[in-house]
Amino acid sequence: RVADRYYFTYVAVSKHGACTALASTKDFKTFDRHGIVFAAENKDVVLFPSKIGGQYAAFHRPSPAMLFAPPEMWIAYSPDLLYWGRHEPFHGGSSEWEMGRIGGGCPPIQVEGGWLEIYHGNERTPGGVGAYSSGALLLDFANPQRVLRRSTSPIMMPEADFERTGFVNNVVFPTGIIDRGDILQVYYGAADTNVGVVEWSKRELLESL
Repeated sequence: RVADRYYFTYVAVSKHGACTALASTKDFKTFDRHGIVFAAENKDVVLFPSKIGGQYAAFHRPSPAMLFAPPEMWIAYSPDLLYWGRHEPFHGGSSEWEMGRIGGGCPPIQVEGGWLEIYHGNERTPGGVGAYSSGALLLDFANPQRVLRRSTSPIMMPEADFERTGFVNNVVFPTGIIDRGDILQVYYGAADTNVGVVEWSKRELLESL
């Protein structure tokens, strides 16, 4: 939320590739589209809920198809949510489950010790789409491109039937988070067909990093 409006990003797909666009609303009944903010090939753009050093901040994932470098999450900053700069990679896939693709998931939330980001990773599978799982990062509050702690293994993997079978099999993809004190409710896409919700203890999740 910024002032009296809610802003969100979404993937815009065209013959030029997948890019990220921005929209906003006051009432979730009518919406204003603000155009493309990250050009192709870039998606998984997640906005921070507050400014960092006087600037808006966002995670993004450029060029997911590159084969000569591991996948990476990047961070960028903006004065107005429309024009983005100071692009910098801050976290690359290092485990097998996140070596295909990696990117933001839920909007980061402020916790004791920094920012908590629940993100997605995808395993590299020749000739197919590998499984999508979820991990967690604890990031420095003033300098969120600095990773303080991270999960070394997935905190969630596709296990239930509705997560394993659908339009794209074997997908859990975190997208929304509600902070209810010690309980975190995370909404996620399952097999690109369903929506699920999972609850974690915030304390136990942070202690596991």
